[in-house]
Amino acid sequence: MRNTESRFELMDLYNQKMLANRAKLALMRVKRENAVSSKEKAVFIRLLVFLNAASDGDKAISNSKMGASSDQSLQALRQTLIALRGMFQETDSFRKRLNELTETADMLSKGNMPSPEALKNLSEFLERYSAVQSETIREPQSMGQGEAGIWPLVRHMKSFSTLS
Repeated sequence: MRNTESRFELMDLYNQKMLANRAKLALMRVKRENAVSSKEKAVFIRLLVFLNAASDGDKAISNSKMGASSDQSLQALRQTLIALRGMFQETDSFRKRLNELTETADMLSKGNMPSPEALKNLSEFLERYSAVQSETIREPQSMGQGEAGIWPLVRHMKSFSTLS
């Protein structure tokens, strides 16, 4: 049985999975209608908050500045790294993709239409992110296989901090 902290972590996983699924559906509606309604804007604002938190986590690691919001930012960064695992060999490539995803979510949150390539990249990220959340929910462990492989990467990112 899970302790109280684990139940809160599981609840957070379900919330993140729901965000990913809502963003996927909103993105499908945007592609179909070639417009962003206020309902979709709200979803993309929430996605933008998450992606900004991941960027903040990356900056905290790169600059060795851990603040009060670092835990949430590092969690968002970890989830983003897991979702994009295997796509990048260099940290600056990951940062570029994260910035592109953030810019796309920002455009959508303001009701603007990004390029088809940007929509495709966001859609791919959301698919991968949703799958990671599903996998983590199905396999509740103190440290999943994905985490064991990602945390060394997060620690290693400090060595790339001069690239940004």
